[in-house]
Amino acid sequence: QWEYACRAGTTTAYSWGDSITMDNANYYSSSKNNQTSDVGLYSANPWGFFDMHGNVWEWTADWYAAYSSGTVTDPEGPATGSHRAERGGSCINVDSSLRSASRFYFRPSWVFLDRGFRVGFQKIPEDTKNPEFVMSGENNVTHLLNTAWMDPGVEAHDLRDGNLTSSVAVSGSVDVNTTGTYTLTYTVSDAAGNESNVTRIVNVVEFPTWQRNYLGKSLVNVARRNDSSFVLICANPTNSSWSDLVKIDPEGNEAWRSHYTGVAGADPNYSKLQDVAESPTGEFGVIGYERQVDSDYNVSSFGGSDFLVRKHDSNGTLLWEKTYGGSAGDRGKIICATPDHGFLLFGSSSSDISGDKSHNSPAQNRGTWLIKIDSNGSKVWDKSFGAAYYNNPQKILPLPEQRYLLLYDTEHVGKAVLIDTNGNTIWDKSYDFSSGNKDPISDVELTDDGGFIFSGYSWDGTSPKGQFVIKTDENGNEQWSKIFSASNGAFEAKVSITYDGYLVSGSSRSNAGLDKSEDNRGDPAIGGDIWLVKTDFDGNKLWDKTIGGDRGDTPIELFEDSDKGLIIFASSNSTISGDKTVSHTKNANYDSTIWSFKLKPDGTF
Repeated sequence: QWEYACRAGTTTAYSWGDSITMDNANYYSSSKNNQTSDVGLYSANPWGFFDMHGNVWEWTADWYAAYSSGTVTDPEGPATGSHRAERGGSCINVDSSLRSASRFYFRPSWVFLDRGFRVGFQKIPEDTKNPEFVMSGENNVTHLLNTAWMDPGVEAHDLRDGNLTSSVAVSGSVDVNTTGTYTLTYTVSDAAGNESNVTRIVNVVEFPTWQRNYLGKSLVNVARRNDSSFVLICANPTNSSWSDLVKIDPEGNEAWRSHYTGVAGADPNYSKLQDVAESPTGEFGVIGYERQVDSDYNVSSFGGSDFLVRKHDSNGTLLWEKTYGGSAGDRGKIICATPDHGFLLFGSSSSDISGDKSHNSPAQNRGTWLIKIDSNGSKVWDKSFGAAYYNNPQKILPLPEQRYLLLYDTEHVGKAVLIDTNGNTIWDKSYDFSSGNKDPISDVELTDDGGFIFSGYSWDGTSPKGQFVIKTDENGNEQWSKIFSASNGAFEAKVSITYDGYLVSGSSRSNAGLDKSEDNRGDPAIGGDIWLVKTDFDGNKLWDKTIGGDRGDTPIELFEDSDKGLIIFASSNSTISGDKTVSHTKNANYDSTIWSFKLKPDGTF
């Protein structure tokens, strides 16, 4: 590198030519005193470097060694050595030592009057660009009234030299107690005086609560889709119609309805849809059961009632329908989408080996039956589960690694079975919350620590009666349990995991007392109300709310929205009264008994 700079593109002995005189450089002569001179007294080489020849030997970074044979480009010295290479000659050396190619060596620890080094400078362009901002979060934010504002923050950087004169200054403020639009301006400067600023708009709004009602006699089940909309199943036995599929948008408005009528050959008393699940492709499967009473029907029958499965596209159009059954009564209740675009079907069965069934029923009355089907409805495998008596399927919970947790109760004792992707049992556990009470376990969710939170309800027998939760580890071993008591117990307890704890939703005919803080909105003898119990992640109660009208309301599903609000779908017989503000109307085909609403995160409207 030194020789490259010295030659400055030339190939002669010196950067000016092949001969040298005292006018070209400072080197040894018997006619002068042979001392160092000020830099710059002689002409620069073609690239503007002064005194590359003579005056002082210049240290280089390389350890000295003989060149290797052959042609090399930019050779480097050995990794270690005792002498450093030096170049250029000096005021006490003869003219040949000043050649561009001349080399010498010296110990770094030695000091002599004709040794020196060259300092290089690079001109830095003037900094005329503004610092850069990286904004955390959105630059237009919707913020809820009466909730604390925490600025998401910004980062400032000066990519030229990294010299910012100060931290980011923020002007403007957000009044969280008053609705309106507020502007925050972030400003920063760099050492060159360049200034940057960005703004964030904060819209303080009231929490968007709402209430809706839909046509249909009773709500059976609700599934949330990947686009945050919902598909619900409502039963209606009037005018030979037995089930509708209804899509609800994220704001609770009805988008479309697929009206399913009982076709010829199906007994409407034993033909019902029960559950719905969306596949990874956006299609969704619906499960129920049907019983054929004559041969004029578009699906086969195996005897008694059979599992009925219908596959729909994302707009509710039917793609195919199939039945699965044995020689006795079989009722599909739960459907779960699988990653291969198929479904798991879970229901009750009184059939032994026959038809589609490969295993005898373990129960004298009714066991549980699990079927795996592919995307076209073809059976892949089936398994039977259950105790010796009545078994009631409750849920299939999909888990990582294509495992699934089956939940059912047998004689009011909860049963959880973990299976692999082929239906093989990994472990099974039983949960009897309060011996002597009727206390089925009705729901389960996967917790952040890999364990499970179960919920159930107790309404008959000895105290305590109410809603309960059981927390287990990943192997189903109980870690703790809590019950929230009410004088007349509770029904249909579902559990949801929210951003700050667990939320149990059920119904109760109890007035205030024990763990229930509010009276029923209507007469408990006529119907119960929705009862919400919120806990922290250790099961400690934070609050409870009673929600309802004058004639009885039962929650079917609860979902936490993206803004942490609570969306509830319920069956309702109440008129406008209590908490209910939407009308209870009827027409020739429907009763308006499906009520949905959105609450604030604290359970209030």
